[in-house]
Amino acid sequence: MAKSTFERAYDPSRTVGHVDHGKTTLTAAITVISAHQPAPPRAAPAFFAEPSPPTTGGLTPMRPRTPAQRQAAERKRKAQKLARRKNRR
Repeated sequence: MAKSTFERAYDPSRTVGHVDHGKTTLTAAITVISAHQPAPPRAAPAFFAEPSPPTTGGLTPMRPRTPAQRQAAERKRKAQKLARRKNRR
C-alpha cells in the first residue's frame, strides 16, 4: 500500500526585533489568522522565469578614482606598511 504524502504550503519568513518587543506574539497572531484564512496560490515572480544575462567571464571594471581618493589610499597603504615594520621589531 502506497503512503500518501502531505504537502504543506511553506513560506519562510523571519521576524527581527529587539528582546521583549513582541516578536513571538506577533508571529503567533499571524499564524492563527493565516490558518483561518489560507492565502490563494500565487505564481512565481517573473524574475524566476527570465533567463539570466550571459556572462563574459571577465572582471567587473573598477570605478575611476578621484585624485583625493587616490591620495587617501596611498596614505593608508604607507601607514599600514609602517605599522608592519614597527611590529617586526
